[in-house]
Amino acid sequence: MRKPNTSLQNEQEEPFIVPGRDGRDWDTTKGNFFHLAKISFYFTVSQCEKYITHDDMRDPDLVVIESLRDNTVPVLDMLKYYEQMGMPRSIVEEIRNCGWLNMTNENVIEVLSSEARAMRMRKIRLRKQREESRNNAFVVSAE
Repeated sequence: MRKPNTSLQNEQEEPFIVPGRDGRDWDTTKGNFFHLAKISFYFTVSQCEKYITHDDMRDPDLVVIESLRDNTVPVLDMLKYYEQMGMPRSIVEEIRNCGWLNMTNENVIEVLSSEARAMRMRKIRLRKQREESRNNAFVVSAE
């Protein structure tokens, strides 16, 4: 069977809703959201490990906060879209209360590898030392 020619835009506009007998199978879609939320969390962890173990001096806690936000907000936006498409409120609330979507910065830090956690602590310590030396230099120059 030949695949009909479609544009990339047409393929992107197709909703990611599992069809069912009565139009939409929201329970299966709920399972897809749980899986998507789990993938989002573990992608956040892998992204944070990559950025933290890289030897730049960006604030590691800010990297965790931004990565978690950047990977969780699209899932919540898509959930809002599905709610507008007619997903039952009970299923929406069940997805919103899912543990994977309610992960905090501490949860991400706990799951990081030991090397990434050690590098995070090192970066925090070095940032504090630089800040203290800047403050000391300011006090000396002000005298």
